[in-house]
This record gives sequence, structure tokens and C-alpha cells, in this order.
Amino acid sequence: MTKRQSKDVAVYAGADISKDTIDISYHFGDKLIIDKIANNEQAIKRFVRTMKMEKGAVPHFILEPTGHYSQTLYRTLRDMKVRFTQLNPRLSRQFAGFTGVMEKTDKKDAQVLEDYGRLLNPKPTIPEEDIQMELHDLYVLRNALAKERGEWKQRKHQHKRGIPKRFVERVSKALDKEIAALDDTIEQQVKSLEIYKAIYEEVVKIVGVGRNTACAILCLLPEIGFLNSNKITKLAGLAPIPNESGTSVKKTAHTRGGRKNVRTALYMPCMVACRCNPVLRPYYQRIRERKGGKGVKGSGAIALTACMRKLLIHINSVARIVREKMQRNVAAVGCGEAAQASPCR
Repeated sequence: MTKRQSKDVAVYAGADISKDTIDISYHFGDKLIIDKIANNEQAIKRFVRTMKMEKGAVPHFILEPTGHYSQTLYRTLRDMKVRFTQLNPRLSRQFAGFTGVMEKTDKKDAQVLEDYGRLLNPKPTIPEEDIQMELHDLYVLRNALAKERGEWKQRKHQHKRGIPKRFVERVSKALDKEIAALDDTIEQQVKSLEIYKAIYEEVVKIVGVGRNTACAILCLLPEIGFLNSNKITKLAGLAPIPNESGTSVKKTAHTRGGRKNVRTALYMPCMVACRCNPVLRPYYQRIRERKGGKGVKGSGAIALTACMRKLLIHINSVARIVREKMQRNVAAVGCGEAAQASPCR
């Protein structure tokens, strides 16, 4: 047992999460400590209480999202009001290369995460509520079923007669029914939240944006309306990133990373908007002509990506106006504290 430190000493703890265990790396003074605990609520609470009460530290966990394996740690830290930062795995690996760490083991990964916290002091992640996490899980499940439905529809071209054809049609219809039920469930959940319902009703008024797209944005981008246009487009992977060095400019700006599901949800609505939306249609044509017109390969994809970015910025501005309006209305009746309440903040 290390000597008790002074009260409220911030200690960064890197947590590498696996199915059954969590490797945690942290420092007390100059001493490196690496613990392994079970990946369950009781063990996590016991460990945090030990750091707080016996060692007198205020832990700040650095962790990577690992699907449902990280949900237990996420929810426990949120309920205990312990600060944590969810780090993009790509950033942690780049940081490991920067610090010269070539090994990749559970203990080394935990140490890399801890070093990232101690050296860069990242901002804590704002925890999501259970209903926002449930909406995200529902939409991920919906996308998985939609992908499977597409695979079964491909089989219709392989089995055109007899029992195989009837079986494929029966499975396709069952998937259609389940996806429709999930769409209704997601819409009901979205409308059960006052702020989300208000944003939903304004977003569906945009030409080319339907109920599924509006629900997808609210499920996959809970930050909508809170961030500025540059940050929200980077989060979705639609912001142009320059690639320049000295006098060398490589081709054109391009996007990196971001949330693929958001881009997938915006793709088809944007194609419709580029034909029907009175603002996006001339913008699409102008960008395409600038890139060489219809005769140049890739000009349509570049113009469509630019339109997706413009559409997302417009949706973000609509959501921001709705949030500010609701906060003013709540504050006007003397409920300033309630005005800060949000399903994802």
C-alpha cells in the first residue's frame, strides 16, 4: 500500500478493457502501479473507493470505447460521478508510436492511455444518459438488420424458383417487418423526449430529410446543436482537411475518420436533396462544374460530399436554434436549472 497522498490529488488512470478483466495503470508519486480487476460493477466501485478513500486521490480514467465490453465501466463511472475520457483508439495508437512504444499488450495499452492523460490533460467526456445510449443501440441494431436484409435480397437473384425462392422471400419479408417495427420504436423513443421531439419536428421540414434521417441524426449525433459547424462536421467525418506542405498541395482537401454511420444516414437523403432542395440543387451543380463537370470522374462524389456537409451544418443550426429557444422558455418561467437538463448533457 502506498502512502496516502494529499486530498483531492488528480490521478490519471489508463484502463484497457477486455471481456472479463480491466487492466488499470496509474502513478502515485514516482511509483507505477498496474492493477487487474474484474470487469463488473462491484469490482469497479471497490477500486474507485480505494483510490478515493484509502489513497486520497481523485481519479480521471482514460479509456477506449470497446463496444459492449466498455459499457459496464462507462455506466459505473458515470453513476459514481468520476471523470473519464473516451479516447479514439486511432489516437492512442498514434500516441504510442510517438512515445516509441511498439509492444501491444493489455498492460502496455493501459500505460499508454495513462501517459496520454498525464501528458496531454484531455477534457473529460460528458456522459450520456441511459436513454441516449439505448437510442444509439437501437439504431445500430436497425443498421445491422438493414445490412442483412440487403444480403438476403441479393439471394433473390440466385434462387429464382421452387422452395429456395419461397424461403428467401419469407426471410426478406420478416426482416422488412422487424426493421419497420424498429423504426417505429426509435421514432417513439425520440418523441418521448421533449427536446428531441422539438428538433425532430423542425428537421423533417427540410426538403430531402425524412423521419429515418432525423432519427438517425439524433441517435448517432447527440452533440447536434451543441457544437459549431466546424466541429460537428469533423465529428461526422465531413470536414475538409487540408494536405499541404510548403509549396506542395496534394490534390484536394479530404476527410478523415468520423462516424461512418452518420455519413451513411445522410447519403441517400442528400442525393434526394440535390435534386429537389432549392438550396442544395444549385450548390451541387456549381461544385460539380467547378470540379470539371459530368465528364470528369469523381466530380459527382466530391460535390455530393460537399452537399452532405452543407446539409449537416443546416441541421446543426436548426437544432441549435431549437435548444436555445427551449432554454429561454424554461428560464423565462424561473427554472434556470431545468434549462440545462438534456438527454445527452
